Amino acid sequence: MVRITIVLLALTNFALFAIALRLLFAPERRAPLATRLMVAVGSVVTCLHVYGLATSPLTVRAVTAAAGLYVLSGGLFLWAARSVRGRGFRLAYVPGTPGPVFSGGPYRWFRHPLYLSYTLAWIAGAVAVLSIHLLFTVAAMGAFYVGAAYREERQMLRSSAGAEYRAYRRRTGVLLPKVLFLGRAP
Repeated sequence: MVRITIVLLALTNFALFAIALRLLFAPERRAPLATRLMVAVGSVVTCLHVYGLATSPLTVRAVTAAAGLYVLSGGLFLWAARSVRGRGFRLAYVPGTPGPVFSGGPYRWFRHPLYLSYTLAWIAGAVAVLSIHLLFTVAAMGAFYVGAAYREERQMLRSSAGAEYRAYRRRTGVLLPKVLFLGRAP
């Protein structure tokens, strides 16, 4: 039962991410190579994670921690997706003129909550099976997300919303919330 539960949690997260490719982001006639590569590598990594979850020895402690990460990942993803739906967000690495700065929902706390949610799901798989091999997949996918995040930020800074985005960056963390120190406002 533990194995079925963790596999279903993983598959639920990966299904949400796949559905978002079609429903959440602005449609693109032809995604750039980096986007297609990220999706292809993500598909392979998904298969590796599901295979690992289905076949590796599991401990209750590791699966419990991983289940928490999958739930956190899925919850954050749904919150972020609901917040940005219909706002013209683009797939990673897709060029274009950025829209206005959005700071609603989880974007109040993180500049890239969708990338954070994806990363949490990859970490969950590695934690569940206690696999160094799956940590390499976390690093590979994380590299795509970090690259996309910094590319998107450079685009925002060069856009007409650049000044507003600089202020947003000062008060909002990239993947973790900025902490208030000594009563200073974010």
